[in-house]
Amino acid sequence: MKESGAKSKQRWLKYLIIAISLFVSHLIILVIIASRQDVALVRRDYYEAELGYQKHLESANRSLSPSKQISVKYDSDMQTISIGKPLDHTEISATGRIHFYRPSDSALDRTLKFYLFEDANHIVDVKDYERGLWKIKVDWIVDNQSYFTESVIFLEQGDR
Repeated sequence: MKESGAKSKQRWLKYLIIAISLFVSHLIILVIIASRQDVALVRRDYYEAELGYQKHLESANRSLSPSKQISVKYDSDMQTISIGKPLDHTEISATGRIHFYRPSDSALDRTLKFYLFEDANHIVDVKDYERGLWKIKVDWIVDNQSYFTESVIFLEQGDR
């Protein structure tokens, strides 16, 4: 009788060791798979960008007035985006950057510089851009004052 009890204990011990080793092996596999995943941050310079966020807020607040809003218009037929100066700044030239931000794939992001004369618009050809949702972030400087605005557009399939 004692021999069968010892065999029973050995059998349970064997099953317990198998169960624990399976659990640990699954855990190790999970860690390996998780460590190989590409964790794409929204921005590579995330922490540096956070430090300059107060300046960004001031620029955005200066742009809240409708007369200080820059116009961002998408022409789906021509596959272009037109950037126009605010009403308050029609007499003055402006310089700035246009950042095309693709939320689904940061590798497609693009940044362009622009210079607007008195009544001119800046036209960007977007025929080669991926179709879908884009955030257009425009920051510009007029008379040593910085401004910022953001627009969301959906690039549609045009006649290519």
